[in-house]
Amino acid sequence: MTNRQLRVKLADKETDTVYIGSRIEMTKKEYMKEWRKENRGHIREYLKNWRAGNRAHNSAMNLNWRTANREKYLAHHAVNIAVSRGKIEKPDSCERCGVKGIIHGHHTSYEDRLSVVWLCRDCHNEEHRRLAAQAATNNSRIETDLPDSHEGLATSTPCERVSPPLHASAGVVE
Repeated sequence: MTNRQLRVKLADKETDTVYIGSRIEMTKKEYMKEWRKENRGHIREYLKNWRAGNRAHNSAMNLNWRTANREKYLAHHAVNIAVSRGKIEKPDSCERCGVKGIIHGHHTSYEDRLSVVWLCRDCHNEEHRRLAAQAATNNSRIETDLPDSHEGLATSTPCERVSPPLHASAGVVE
């Protein structure tokens, strides 16, 4: 795709498609993915300059997150330290799908700080989507069909959907 083609692309907000001239070429998501891939160097340089000019903002944001999410921060930090000291062995492949590459440590519980499941980016994102959907389901209310004579009673109950944990824990090297 040439620079000229990139400049003439127009997005139709209603149909979520991107046009080159009068032809439908791809969805906006596909277009942005391709654009980011072709402009990695430019994006990297832009972000580097932005971060350099906004160090105080970044430090404040990090401090705010660490303060608001203290248990998460301590669990992440504990795993990073344990991996660097060799107490936990970080595998080179995803525990769920087996793909090799960059592996993320996913905490099933922040109480046991060194208990992580090693997942690839796609499986990690899928796990967080599953947990978000489960949380949304647990927080929703189910309407019940009560007769009119029960107007004083609550007409909804919390949905109790619990799924078993994915994995036990990561292998600890002693």
